[in-house]
Amino acid sequence: SIATFLFFALSVKSEKDFEWISWGLLIVAVVIGVRGFYEGEEGTSQRLAGINVLAGLGNKNAQSLYTLPGLFFGANLFLNYIKSRKWILAIIIVGSMFFVIVSIFLSANRSGWLGLVIIFVSYMVYSGFQLRTILLGSLLALFAYVAVDSYANDIYKRKRKQTLEGFASDEGRKILIVESINVGIENPVLGVGYDELHAEMARRLGITRFGKTQMDTHFLWGYIFGASGIFALLSFILFFVMLPYSNRSYIGQPLYIKANVSKARILLVSFILLYVSRSLFTREILYSPTFMGGLGLIYGYYLRQLSLRVSRPISTTSVK
Repeated sequence: SIATFLFFALSVKSEKDFEWISWGLLIVAVVIGVRGFYEGEEGTSQRLAGINVLAGLGNKNAQSLYTLPGLFFGANLFLNYIKSRKWILAIIIVGSMFFVIVSIFLSANRSGWLGLVIIFVSYMVYSGFQLRTILLGSLLALFAYVAVDSYANDIYKRKRKQTLEGFASDEGRKILIVESINVGIENPVLGVGYDELHAEMARRLGITRFGKTQMDTHFLWGYIFGASGIFALLSFILFFVMLPYSNRSYIGQPLYIKANVSKARILLVSFILLYVSRSLFTREILYSPTFMGGLGLIYGYYLRQLSLRVSRPISTTSVK
């Protein structure tokens, strides 16, 4: 995870680097999206349970770990191409987003759906709540609604009904969250270790009587706390808190420098929010190359904007 984060962060030497790597993450999402779309169109008996494009590599809930980062950076590319009037590239991005969004709904992964909302709101804030932004955002939201209503409405309705009426897996997740935190509270300094945590979770949930000796926490923060203790958890939290921090002064710097840094910080904070929201439902995000790579990419972009300072700051006083 650390190596992936550092590799992507150090890869951003220019705006073009950021653009091309963003395209790479988007292409990963599109490949999964296209495959999910066509598997969903086949209408198998397992459709309502969710389409799993990653069969053999992971379950259907893992798909959004690969598609959400691509969608996040794809949205940024779309806004940049609209601004620079590169209409063909913008249209290509919209077409790509169609397959990605539909596939996320076809996977029946509600944490992925939450990620979509976070991405949409983040870019509304990033673009500013201007009339053009609101109109463009409304058109994209309508586009997404029509796409989902046409191709994944049955899955959406089933999951919505399960959520409102109560679902056994939801209750199970609540228990996993509580018990993983309890393990950390009972072993606050060093935790119990990662392998032992899974065994302890199986014992606490009483599934060892069925011959199952390991149980995942499906909750990153409980996973770190229960396995490694409070100091590891606080260090991990501090890592995210410090990422957007900068003690550089921009007094006397041109307004466009300040604006670029501010926008880069909004992107970074937005991606951190996306990361944290998704980590509430899986620990595997810690090892996800797309999420850790995406975090490194946006941090590298932020550092680049911080470095673009005018060597001779403009004087704030009038020259006589």
